[in-house]
Amino acid sequence: MSDGKKLMEEVALSHFLEAYRLVTGEEFVDVEPSETPDFLARDSLGCTVGIELTQVKFPPSDMSWRRIMGEEWADDFDAFWRILELLHVKEQKLPRWPACERRLLVIQLADIPLADLGADIATDPPTEHGFTEVWLADFTMLDMFGGCDVHPIVHEIPSR
Repeated sequence: MSDGKKLMEEVALSHFLEAYRLVTGEEFVDVEPSETPDFLARDSLGCTVGIELTQVKFPPSDMSWRRIMGEEWADDFDAFWRILELLHVKEQKLPRWPACERRLLVIQLADIPLADLGADIATDPPTEHGFTEVWLADFTMLDMFGGCDVHPIVHEIPSR
């Protein structure tokens, strides 16, 4: 992987980790670049955390055409299917991950704001062999506000 791509991943990760800390109160330590997953870290209990970053992005030609037609962002239906496709592709790679007690997938939204996907996106509990956490991270306003909003779509649901 090129140094430029890894640097971009490190910047994206830092934005996500700050938002994650604000939402969950949890911080990771000893964050190190890796290949599969993109980063390895430890949580407060000493568990190994694998963090994979991916992005919902549409080709520039598609986005240009949408803007010509008066649409600022990608279609939420198209984005939803792209998210499902990314989840499937990334889950196929989980057997190649080192022994990670926690497996996080961060799906960066570059061409559609989180709010356009719907405020009532359900959070599902993790499955035994899938990701323990999947987060949508809205990077559409990053340049303007310097941070990203996050929403879990797979996360441990506390019992009440």
